[in-house]
Amino acid sequence: MTDFNVLYNPPSPSDYINLRIEAGMSGKSLEAARIGLENSLFAVTVYDDTTLVAMGRIIGDGGVFFQVVDIAVKP
Repeated sequence: MTDFNVLYNPPSPSDYINLRIEAGMSGKSLEAARIGLENSLFAVTVYDDTTLVAMGRIIGDGGVFFQVVDIAVKP
């Protein structure tokens, strides 16, 4: 059985882009990824050793509206 590390912070922009593409989602520019990740209200990442294998984020206005986005798992 593999032990995974669960962290409550966003991935690096490059890891974020790569996992999105691997999971069949659209790619993003490094600048867009950096800005979006910095403005996350909450993020969770799952690593197998140093490899990002899953992620998810919550974005929103900080008061009333929140959205779960970027749910991705490495195939």
